[in-house]
Amino acid sequence: MIELLQQTINGLVLGSSYVLIALGLTMIFGMLNILNFAHGELLMVGAFVTLGIATGLNIPYLAAIFIAMVVVGVLGLVLERVAFRPLRKSDGINLLVTSLAVSILLQNLMQIIVGPGPS
Repeated sequence: MIELLQQTINGLVLGSSYVLIALGLTMIFGMLNILNFAHGELLMVGAFVTLGIATGLNIPYLAAIFIAMVVVGVLGLVLERVAFRPLRKSDGINLLVTSLAVSILLQNLMQIIVGPGPS
């Protein structure tokens, strides 16, 4: 019985995470008409920032989550100003390619910083 309750809680938490990611993608596409392929990478950066702050600075996880939210929010604003805003008036393929490039850039930067293997 306890295992069933735990699996139900796990499913609700995972489903809620998927809903939040989907809502973020929907909002970005709805407001800016950009298919942001880097959206998942921003989530990854937030997870690594949370882990790094919590373990490296011995800050509680809840505080580290809020700090990571601010860091990822600032990163998102910088990406919008530097990568997406100059191309807003161009055709959609340029925004699509830019989004893919930002995605690949963030993946490779995190591999350089954290390393490619499991920790």
